[in-house]
Amino acid sequence: RSLFLGVLAVASLASCSDDKVLGVSPSANGEEITYSVVTNKATRASDLYSNSIQPESFTVYALEDYDAKGRYFYDDIQLQDGVYTGTDTYYWPSHFSLDFYAFNTGTFTYTGTSIEDTKTITYTVPSTVTEQEDLIYAVEPNLTKDSYDGNVPLNFRHALSQIAFKLENSNTHICPLVKGISVHNVYGSGSFTLPTMSTGTNYDGTNTEPTPVEWTLSEDTTHYAIEFDDIYSLLYRSGKVTSKDLTNITDYVMMLIPQISENVVAEETNYKEGPYFTLKCLISNMGDSYDGYLFGDYDEEKQDYIWGDANIPVAINWEAGKKYTYTFKFGTGDDAGVDDDNNPILTPITYTVTVDEFVPETDDEEMDWYPADAD
Repeated sequence: RSLFLGVLAVASLASCSDDKVLGVSPSANGEEITYSVVTNKATRASDLYSNSIQPESFTVYALEDYDAKGRYFYDDIQLQDGVYTGTDTYYWPSHFSLDFYAFNTGTFTYTGTSIEDTKTITYTVPSTVTEQEDLIYAVEPNLTKDSYDGNVPLNFRHALSQIAFKLENSNTHICPLVKGISVHNVYGSGSFTLPTMSTGTNYDGTNTEPTPVEWTLSEDTTHYAIEFDDIYSLLYRSGKVTSKDLTNITDYVMMLIPQISENVVAEETNYKEGPYFTLKCLISNMGDSYDGYLFGDYDEEKQDYIWGDANIPVAINWEAGKKYTYTFKFGTGDDAGVDDDNNPILTPITYTVTVDEFVPETDDEEMDWYPADAD
């Protein structure tokens, strides 16, 4: 194929800096409930939380099973001057323990006060990528005022998957221009059950990886789109592969619900029956002579590009707390994307060769030939 739009999914956990603990509020009598926070490793500009980038706010529920009274309190916690402070002051009970559940977004529900009873968080991913958050949660059961000197240690874990992108061109005969990326037929809302055990072990990439939460997905699928601030040109130059790494650009990284969904190659079924990526792009011919656009076009009257949609079916298996990088490669190969009518983006020029056989003549002819005299 003249164009190869392959999708390579690389599952990798994000990186972190160090293991800091913020915000131990002073308490004169040891009865006041205070908080300290750490977060499992992750990466994306300033709005992905990690040990070095703590959440500025979260909600905490304290449940107690004493006399089945249920909720002891809930509070909205804010980070102020390095200390986590609630909207009100709450004190430790003297003769029973508390189970703490914390989260930064979503809706928390519970069926009972016992740690074995189901506690869930329901969440819908914002349709605008720049508004998507890193959903984190923490569980710390059976604490008393003697636990950690009255301080509640909250180690947050990530409930979503991080989806990042790269662009690459290794074909000397084309110049791709890329304007945006979108993903289709994925689930955008659902709920997950909080663990019954403490999330207190901070995962830093060197210790045992925590078991990710399992989501119950909504019935309807949706799509998410990114339009770049700039048009990215991937002209192949000086024998070097041209690439653009978008993995650390905040506005171009999606935070989506973990899910498993299969799709098959476009030749076997319509790509819209499963999840697929769409690359908004144009492809110019850069061969021996410039012959305009191979995919997409340019409106001379409006002085603007007419973008084409390259659709790439994909099978996904996203887990909570993991980062997946999809690399779109323009090159040579058989796995090309398809247009909106399920046709290959570029039809390659191929050759079928036959050669006439030498057919013997049936009637033999005789010819007299006399060489010239030697003198």
